[in-house]
Order: sequence, then C-alpha cells, then structure tokens
Amino acid sequence: MGTDLARLGLGGFLLLAASATLLLTDYLHREARAAGDGQIKRVALVRHASQPILEDGARGVRRGLASGGWLQGRNLDLVEFNAEGDMGTANAIASEVVSGKFDLVITLTTPSLKTVANANRSRRVPHIFGLVTDPIASGVGISELGPGGNPAHLTGIGTKQPVPEAFQLLRQLRPGITRVGVAWNPTEANSEANTKMARAVCDQLGIELLEVNVENSSGVAEAVASLASRGAQAIWVGGDVTVLTAVDAAIGVARRNRIPVFSVIPPNVERGALFDLGADYEEVGRLTGEVAARVLSGEVPGDIPVSNILPQQLLLNPAALAGLRDSWSFPESVREQATVILGERDDRRATTLPPPPPGRTFRVNVISYVDTAAVEDAIHGIRRGLAEAGWTDAIRLHVQAAQGDLGVLNSMVDASVAAHVDLIIPITTPALQACLNKVSRQPVVFCVVADARAAGAIAPDGTQRPNLTGSTVMSPFVEMVDLIRRHFPAWRRIGTLFTPGEINSVTYEKIFSETARQAGLELITVPANTANDVPDAAAALAGMRLDAIVQISDSLTSTTFSSIAQAAQRAKLPLFTFNSPQSNQGAWLTYARDFEQSGADAATLAIRVLTGTPPSELPIQPVSKLTLTLNPDFAARHGVIFPPELRALARPSTLPSR
Repeated sequence: MGTDLARLGLGGFLLLAASATLLLTDYLHREARAAGDGQIKRVALVRHASQPILEDGARGVRRGLASGGWLQGRNLDLVEFNAEGDMGTANAIASEVVSGKFDLVITLTTPSLKTVANANRSRRVPHIFGLVTDPIASGVGISELGPGGNPAHLTGIGTKQPVPEAFQLLRQLRPGITRVGVAWNPTEANSEANTKMARAVCDQLGIELLEVNVENSSGVAEAVASLASRGAQAIWVGGDVTVLTAVDAAIGVARRNRIPVFSVIPPNVERGALFDLGADYEEVGRLTGEVAARVLSGEVPGDIPVSNILPQQLLLNPAALAGLRDSWSFPESVREQATVILGERDDRRATTLPPPPPGRTFRVNVISYVDTAAVEDAIHGIRRGLAEAGWTDAIRLHVQAAQGDLGVLNSMVDASVAAHVDLIIPITTPALQACLNKVSRQPVVFCVVADARAAGAIAPDGTQRPNLTGSTVMSPFVEMVDLIRRHFPAWRRIGTLFTPGEINSVTYEKIFSETARQAGLELITVPANTANDVPDAAAALAGMRLDAIVQISDSLTSTTFSSIAQAAQRAKLPLFTFNSPQSNQGAWLTYARDFEQSGADAATLAIRVLTGTPPSELPIQPVSKLTLTLNPDFAARHGVIFPPELRALARPSTLPSR
C-alpha cells in the first residue's frame, strides 16, 4: 500500500483526494435533497484556486442568487468546488459537475470555464461563467458579444481588465519609465489576452515590455528576480491565476530590488502592490449570480447575450512608495480618482451609517481573552467609532476580559448567549474561537484577529459563517522584512518566541519564517507554552547569536512582554515587534496594524448589523492602516542611532521625544 501511494505522486494524490471529496459531497447533498420537497435546484459553483478575488467573486455570486430569489436551503442547494490550482483536480471536478447531478454550473475564472466547457461538450448542463478576461478568446464556442454570439447552453459575463489604462496611469506616476517586467503563463488564455494588450500599449508609450514565462506558481519568484536583473523598473501583474497564486512572493522579490508592483487585479495593494486598477470582483460575481438566477427561473442561457462589464476601481498604496529606487509619486489628480487610498480612506467601506432607532437600546458584550495594550486600543476604537456615529447612548456596552483563563472565557460567552444580548464583539483569536464554538444565532463582529481562516471564521471554500463578520490584523511581515533588509543589511539571524497553543501564533510563526527565508534571513524560534516559560525561553533565545529579536504578536507574549524586553536588554539585542504599544515597553521599533482602527471598524460593522444588514453580507477584510513607531531612546542606550531615511518613514507623531 505504501509503495502504491508513493507511486501516485502529488498529482495522483490530489486526484485521489478530489475523488473522495466529490463522492462524499455527492452523498451528503443527495441525502439533503431527498429530505426536501423535490423543488430544490442543485447548482455547482466552481473556481480554480483560493485567491481573494475569487472569494470576492463567489461571495457576489451568492448575493446575486439571493437577490433573484434563490436561497440556500429553501429552493437552492449550492455546492462549491475549488481545484486549488491543480489541473488534474480541475478536470475531475469538471467531470463531476456535468455528470447530470446538477441543474446548473457556475464557473469563475477562465481555467474553470474551459475545463467545464470541455467536459460539457454534450451541452447537457446549463453553464454560467464570470471573472473571465476574454470569453471569445477562451475557445468555448462564443463567437461574439451580444445577441446570437453564444451557444444555447452557455452564457456569462466577461471582464476585460483595463490593461491600457493601467500602463497609462503608470506613466503618470513615473513619466520617465522605459522598462516594465511581466511573468505570465502562456497556457492561460486570460493571461495571453492580457499580455497582448500590454504589448500594444507599451509599444504606443515607448515602454519595453520584458517577459518571462512561468509554468507554475513555484517559478514566479525566480521569474521576477530575472526581470529585475534585466533592468525592469516596475513589475506588472495581469489576470494570470498562476502568478496571482504567488503574488506575495512576487511582491517580496520586487521590494528587495526596490521596484514597485502594479496590477489590474484588486486588492493586491493590501499585499504590497503600489496600485491596482481593475474590477470590483464582488460586483462582477453578483451580476454573474443574477444571470444564474434568471436561468434557474426558466430563461434559456443562449437567449441571454454574453456581455463585457467592468465596474472599475482604483486602489493606491502610499506606503509602497517608500524605499523605491526611482522617484515615484501619486499626483493629486490621481489621488482624486482613487476609490481607495490605504491608510487614508476606503470608499469600499465608506457608507453613511443610519441613526439609532428612537427609544431602542442595544446590549453589546465585548469579550477579550487577555487585557493587553492592543486590546485596550481596540476597545478605545470601538468607543470612538460608536461616538463618531452618534450611537454611544443607543448601545449598552459591557466589556469583559478573561485574564488568560480559557474556562472563564467560555463562561463569558455562555453567559452572553444565555442573556440573549443583541451582539457580541470578541477581541483576539481565542475569544473569536470561543464564540465560533458556542454562538450560532446571535451576530458576532470580531476584531484584533490575526487570520480569520486559520481561526475557523472562514471555511475552506471561502465562505464566512452567516452570523459573523469582522476585520483581521495580520502582521506586516513582508514590510518588516523589507525594512530590515534595507536599513540593517548586515543582519542575518533574527529570533522570536511563539506559543504552540495559540493558532494565530503558530500561523504567524510559519508565515514570518517563510517570509524571512525568501529574503535571505534565518528566523530562529523558541516555543513558550505558559507565562512561567517565557523568561527562560526569552533568555535562551537571546543567547542564540542573533542580530535582533523580532517578536511576533500573540496573547501569551503580549502579557509577558516585559520578560522578553529584559532578555533583549541584557543581551544588548535590538528588539522589534508587531505591536505598537510595545514601543513604550522596551521595543526599539514597532511595525503594526492599527489596533484602534480595528476596533473602530468593529463599531461600524456592529452598527450596520444592528440596523438590519446580515453579517454574511459584510465581508471580512484586513485593517489596512499601518503604523511605524520608533523609540530612539531605547536604541540610543545601546549606541544605536536610527538612520535618517528610516526616521523619515515614521510619522512625526509616533517618534517619542528624547
């Protein structure tokens, strides 16, 4: 048996796993349908990989189906499939969804469109597609946009990315640019279409387009490094699923070479791109879902013309301007056009909040696992957000902290459920997980959570629980590593403590370790399970010939940070962290998500939920605001003076006076 599994290889294993998943999914949903009234329509939603834009698109599809009257569990059985970028798995999924077990198939992205269309050559299953760059070029039988251009069983929405406009915008930001690099997969029709548009506009603008082909996501980082060595002054990311799967690596390599990345696929700015000019993919998904709803209600797909729709948005990332080799800037005319400017405004979330209902007082419980400076910042943000919206008197806020005791934490959540409070706000990952285990009906809005997916708030298929929303504060690991490599180039070994019993800590340790490795840094890690372990673990870490301690954030190390600071001080080691309040507790430098803003975002989401918006319609999103804080006093005690270019990156208000 072991020999047979070894012979399967990764591709065979994925196919075997996919087949097992498909069989189990089919059994469960056949049982669900048998229990219904026979009128439930079975619909397959197929996507090619796990990416933010596809999660946005899938969320939009569900909204579009619902707006057309098709609701999960009532008259709809929506089954979601994800090939995770593997073509063998994609083909297995395609065969399953066209086998006669589904009334309709919806696909997102060109690869999913093509695999399902190839498996559906008999045209037995109606097929709706979305998030496709060029439906005609995809080769699935669409001859033209408009009436009569698509087969009877197939229709959907094309979204041709604004490639020419993106390059024209690039020229505004850097008038003297002459060379742009792109890595792309020639087997993807959508990527080829994008690249052809890029070639044409670069020829018009006098820009040399440097190209490297990649076959899989593992080759993306090397391809970008090659483009940088050939003199690329910027890296462009088009609608290429292969490259998007490894976009973090691409941005990391570009940063180390001090060149920007721009894309036509929002929201890559949240991962470090300079700007994104592209579609609102949740809106595209919603429109795709509406088309699917029309077909489920009796319309023939061929009678619905294929159209090209681009609900365009421009996202800017001012933080990405720092440290670039050439001079780049956002002219005021560009800033005025932006939908989103990270750290300044975000029109995607901007909405006029409704006033509180007259005479109504809502009960909201705020529950945290520990009482740390970050938690205090978040609570302050909640109160500020409620006050700014005029809701302070309409909400009876009850704030509780379990002081690191899981039994107490669970009791607090149980009491909130039993009291039928109107809404619960868990702060930190342990508090969120306690709510996930115990709260099924009351709405939950979380904040100061590292990774919603790892915590269990987002399912593997990208859906969030219907009673839950919130914001994440994933630490800026790429930004921190980039800062270290740029301003402390001699450093090679950095260290951190982590807590094996906290899922967010384990997640952070893995991500930080890989990010450091890609940048040529070695991250040394030491585990600590209890508060009593931390002093000895910190002392052991400080004795491991490090250049610096760069401490990740978790509940245990936040409450015992003084022990870490003392160990670093005794060893005369620089101490950097991802927690802004620690700049006054011994950290030389902090680079962190803004925890107060996380609380303010929670207040906004809470108001919208309390006034009738279902939590599932409020997407879980990261807090975009970053804060760089320097403490020159701590550094100067060890004879270290921060370089002027690093001091310039910190806002004056964050520099403690000396």
